[in-house]
Amino acid sequence: MGISFNPEYLVGGMEAVAGDEVTLETLDGLKPAVVRSVGVTTTSTC
Repeated sequence: MGISFNPEYLVGGMEAVAGDEVTLETLDGLKPAVVRSVGVTTTSTC
């Protein structure tokens, strides 16, 4: 499976979460990805 992201949206999501480390969670290519800060409960969708 290949997944592509608009770099501007991905960077925006990463800047929106707190902390220096993030995880990127995906379910499939048709649903938004979730960017989560490691150890913090704030999330942002891309």
